[in-house]
Amino acid sequence: MTVKGFFKSNAFKCIVTLLCVLLVSGVLLTIAYGFMEVSDGERLQRAVKKVYTASSPIVHGVDENGKDKIIDADEKDPKGLTQSVTSGKATILSAYIIKFEGSDEVNYLVQSRGKEGYSGGTVTCWVAINVDFESRTVLNIAKVQIGENTNQSFIGKITEKMLNDFTKNLPEDGFTTKGDDATISSGATFSSNAICNAVNGAVEWVKKDILTREEVA
Repeated sequence: MTVKGFFKSNAFKCIVTLLCVLLVSGVLLTIAYGFMEVSDGERLQRAVKKVYTASSPIVHGVDENGKDKIIDADEKDPKGLTQSVTSGKATILSAYIIKFEGSDEVNYLVQSRGKEGYSGGTVTCWVAINVDFESRTVLNIAKVQIGENTNQSFIGKITEKMLNDFTKNLPEDGFTTKGDDATISSGATFSSNAICNAVNGAVEWVKKDILTREEVA
């Protein structure tokens, strides 16, 4: 077949048609992705709303100079008070100040990844912590919300009762899955252990990093 004949053939027409379909599909997918893309600020806002279901929290982080900044859903790269620091048996991935309209209450919302879960895995939690600035003490845990997990086959067995138990008391030596005062879900001991480590790590970070600062929120 000659070159001229090839360009007139059905095979060439099919190739051109397929290329046009691929080009148009790529353009449409790009446009659709632009509409569906969720910013990091929006992801943060969604996580915060899961923790504070009955209120309207205002999320405070910091700007590029470390100064206080309100973070909204349009924020592309929200910056918290810290990023990826070790605290006990947990890694503090991020932390934010949470305030409420018409209230003096202030929470620290800490994203903490607890270690030593099932099969060496982890559980990442959002831990809302109330503090007293005058006495510089942690008062209590307002909420614990599970975010993500790695290798936790029995994470579905973690009960709301266990997560609510974190809000009832604050043991001086931290939460544990052992002993009479164990904080645990039956059938998910290792996942419970990782969650306890996440909560303990969040509390310790607030005590050592926030409440020891010369100025707090």
